[in-house]
This record gives sequence, structure tokens and C-alpha cells, in this order.
Amino acid sequence: MKRGGKQFRRGKEGSATRDVHTAGRSVHVWLTAALMVGCASGMALDDGGVDAEVNSPIDAAPPVDGPARNQAPDAAPPDAAPNVAPDAAPDGPQGPCASPTSEGMVCDPAPDLCHTDGTCHNGTCGAIGVRPNGYNYAAGADNRCCGGRPVQVNTSQHCGVCGISCGTSACVNVGGAWQCSCTASADCWSNCCSTSAGAPYVCVPSTCGNPASCIACPGGGTCTETTPHYYCHY
Repeated sequence: MKRGGKQFRRGKEGSATRDVHTAGRSVHVWLTAALMVGCASGMALDDGGVDAEVNSPIDAAPPVDGPARNQAPDAAPPDAAPNVAPDAAPDGPQGPCASPTSEGMVCDPAPDLCHTDGTCHNGTCGAIGVRPNGYNYAAGADNRCCGGRPVQVNTSQHCGVCGISCGTSACVNVGGAWQCSCTASADCWSNCCSTSAGAPYVCVPSTCGNPASCIACPGGGTCTETTPHYYCHY
């Protein structure tokens, strides 16, 4: 029995030892499994990171400076103009009046007979001038300048002198003077239609009173008191 008891105790002790060993092996197996799981997880994470990096889309290449495809580049700026100093103005007068002997010479001819030529004076070409009203630009008393234009003073626009208009009436010659015909003073530029000498009645530069007196004539003309009528003339 003792032996049997001893054996029994050994049996219990052996069973306990086996339990300890079994428990140790279980812990060892558990730790090993945990390490393997951890490594596997780490590898999976690492692989996952690699896979994510491998499978991620490739970043687009950065844009390159320069014109877009099929677009012409901007034209190059033109070369800057050379910094050339302007030619110095020549000394002394120039043109048709440059000669010392040009004083009084025609440098700009008049366009017609009622203008004057531009002439040289002190090396400069003078301006074209205008003849005064009544200037007798050609032979014949009726050829006169009016407003810088060559006209005849025997028309209904310029009757006797520049600026006497007869309107719809005629310009007639009475006693050697050109005057506008009329039927009443209201027809006249002077507001005086002379009827004292009989027909033809004409407009006269008069106060139309008794006694009558001259009034100013237009166009630089002169009023003359004469018989049969007062009249304007040059």
C-alpha cells in the first residue's frame, strides 16, 4: 500500500507535472501563434501599403511652360528702334525765300484776280491776301471784287456795288448807274423807291424825305446825290 500509495502520489505528482508542462506548452504555442499573427498582420499592412502604392494612379506630369499644342507662340517683340538723334535743323531760311535776293518775290501765287500773291519778306513766304470790295480787277467799271470773288456789279445780286440785292426785281441802268427796279419802297434794300423822275422807278440810297439825303451804301460804295436819282457806285 505504501508503495502503492507512493506510486499513487507519484501518479498525482506526475499528473501535475504533465499539467504544468502542458500548460507551458500551451503558453508557448499561444505566444508563438500571437507572434505569427502579429507578423502576418505586419506583413499584410506592409503588403497593403505596397499594393496601395503600386496600384495608385500615376501623378500627371507637371505642366510645361510654353504654348499649347497647335497654338502659335507669341511673336517676338520688334527690335527697338535705334537711338538715333534727329537731324539738326539747318541754319538760316529755307524754301523759295531762302535767297538773299528773294525779298518781294512771289512765293505763293494768288488763286484768282481778287487775291494777292504771297511774297517773300525777311526769308519768309507771306500769306495770300484778299482784294477789297469794289476792286476793279479788270478793264470795265462793272468788273469788281466782292467778298474776294471776281463779279460784275450789274446783276440782281450786286447791283451798282457789292451787296445791293434786288431780290426778284431786275438791276437796270438809269442815267448811267445800275439800280434795282421797284414798285414801292418796301421792295428796296434802302426802303426808298424813287418815283419822282417817273418810270422806271428805282431803289435809291436816300432818306426818301423832303429834302432827301444820302444814306450809307453797302460794300464800301459811295452815295452820290445827282439827277435824276441818288445812286451808289465805286
